[in-house]
Amino acid sequence: MLLSAENIQLAFGARKILDGVSLRLDAGERVGLIGPNGAGKSTLIRVITKALQPDAGNVTLARGATMGLLEQDPKFTPGETLIDAAEDAFEELHQLAHEMRELEHRMADAGDDLDAVLKKYEQTQAAFDHAGGHAWRHKLEAALHGVGLPDADWEKDVDVLSGGQRSRLALAKLLVQEPDVLLLDEPTNHLDLQAVDWLEDFLKRYTGAVLIISHDRELLDKLATRIVHLQNGTAKSYPGNYEAYIEQRALDELSQQRAFDKQQADIAKQQEYIRRFKAGQRAKEARGRETRLNRFLKSDAVLDTVRSDDQARLKLAGAAKPNTI
Repeated sequence: MLLSAENIQLAFGARKILDGVSLRLDAGERVGLIGPNGAGKSTLIRVITKALQPDAGNVTLARGATMGLLEQDPKFTPGETLIDAAEDAFEELHQLAHEMRELEHRMADAGDDLDAVLKKYEQTQAAFDHAGGHAWRHKLEAALHGVGLPDADWEKDVDVLSGGQRSRLALAKLLVQEPDVLLLDEPTNHLDLQAVDWLEDFLKRYTGAVLIISHDRELLDKLATRIVHLQNGTAKSYPGNYEAYIEQRALDELSQQRAFDKQQADIAKQQEYIRRFKAGQRAKEARGRETRLNRFLKSDAVLDTVRSDDQARLKLAGAAKPNTI
């Protein structure tokens, strides 16, 4: 397990946003996080990244694991070029390369310390290779091209980039860092079809865990290995892609509706008995039933009718399949 969020609770004033939400992510999983607008999807992401403190619950990242978030409004250093901003993703790698050059210079005058310097060099080179080594430039260029940023844009100042270009730059920069847990909030918003295809291929090969907030049904159908539906402060997990989720949720709602209808029929039956016999020979029993019924109606055992959100209206197999949710 790479990430665990357990029993997350968060309220803004009297409104409960997250009411006991739990979520776990394993390596190789691609989880689609869906739900109606205002359900708390982005809020849950902020809790996971520790940008927001929940009222209760905890978030645990596996020891040594890294996490990266695609920001909706990315910030870059004023005055730097697009390519300079992109290369910042390899800051650690550049530092290791600098250390290797320094160690190479020290070898000539190391004398009796040569063995120690060689050992340090081997360790630094191993860290350099593990972080991507000399392939970093090819990886970065492939990502920039993939998200739709051609060479002609690379020397542009970040200050003159459009909102879409800034978002694509942030996406490319995040992807080449390859964090163990990748959090993507609407990653296809500023991508054309070719870039979306590239992103899908990239994520299918991703070895870490990916959590995606998206209204793009086609993307979730192609990528998701699991869907987590967030609504009314609670979350439920469904194995498979979005199409599998639709079918499973429809069955869930059918079962819930049947349970609700049965409970309502039982309540109506009790109310009819109370109405008929409250003043007759069975008045004592009727009053007892009325007391128990009133206690029941005030309890949490009363079921709600099924209320699907409009964006994820569920239909059984054979229904129309919208491209967005």
